[in-house]
Amino acid sequence: MGSAVDLWVIKAAFSLPLAVLAATACTFGAGHGLRMSGASNELTFVSYPTVDADWGAHVAPDRSDVRFGRPQDCSRATKPSSSDCGESRHSLDIYYPVSGGSKGTIVVFHGGGFFSGDKTELAGIGPLKKQLTNGYAIVAVDYSLSDGDRRTNVFPALARDVVAAMQWVDRRGADHDLNTSKVIAAGISAGGTLAGWAGTTANSNHRFFAGMPSIDGWISVSGILDWDAGPNSQAWGDILHGDAFRRAHLASSPATHIDAEDPPGYLIHGDQDPIVEVDNIDMITTAGADADLTIDIVDTDRLGRPLEHRNHTPLGSADAEALTTWLDAL
Repeated sequence: MGSAVDLWVIKAAFSLPLAVLAATACTFGAGHGLRMSGASNELTFVSYPTVDADWGAHVAPDRSDVRFGRPQDCSRATKPSSSDCGESRHSLDIYYPVSGGSKGTIVVFHGGGFFSGDKTELAGIGPLKKQLTNGYAIVAVDYSLSDGDRRTNVFPALARDVVAAMQWVDRRGADHDLNTSKVIAAGISAGGTLAGWAGTTANSNHRFFAGMPSIDGWISVSGILDWDAGPNSQAWGDILHGDAFRRAHLASSPATHIDAEDPPGYLIHGDQDPIVEVDNIDMITTAGADADLTIDIVDTDRLGRPLEHRNHTPLGSADAEALTTWLDAL
């Protein structure tokens, strides 16, 4: 995927122990690659391969508008199978792998600040959509949106939408030719928050997430993972929760739920994101100190040069090779 831009090797007769060299490698941080060969004591600096953010924008779904969740006219007392219920409220699109076999399914939640967007708007997720050539199917999901009235709390409905979508994949995905032996939730911006719910609440005792199935991994790109990460994050929380922010924001924060029992997470964020603070990464890694998290902060390349996509849509400069390796290892 993509092409390596710079590759060079510093060869020296190092006398330092390999453990010291490994510790040195860790200090470079995300965006700076230092690969070490234990056999030759060579330090290899590599500018990693990237995938264009809009890769696959022309690829249409193989199945569109597949309904999931409780039918929209059903009351709590009405059985979902009732003929009086009408169609389900939400729908999803399915993209089947074009090559690479059949490795699993990635469930993608679109962005849009909790008040806009839909499942057809998958611009900017090129490295994820490219997984169609690596054996993964993609399920793109619609979900409840705020109407912009800050007095309205859309959170409980939205949480149930995520549960319903993940249950549909778990229970009915195979009927639609999906490989559900490996399921990953992914999302960008607001969708990254939803992916965080899918990845951290299967073992939660909160009623809003009751029935969330266990999955194998989750990917959050520029997601709000802790509403207390900064004023922008809180503002998005206001849109999601309305007047219920203070009493609901802990329950809806992935940082509240994350623990060592959760599946591996992969977090990507631009260090100069003006829309969602990069501090969300610090907040959730602190809260989930024992969790299995891989972090890609998009800042500079391995020469220390600023990357192009250090903003709210960082996937075009993310380490696509590392993401694919992580997915395949789940």
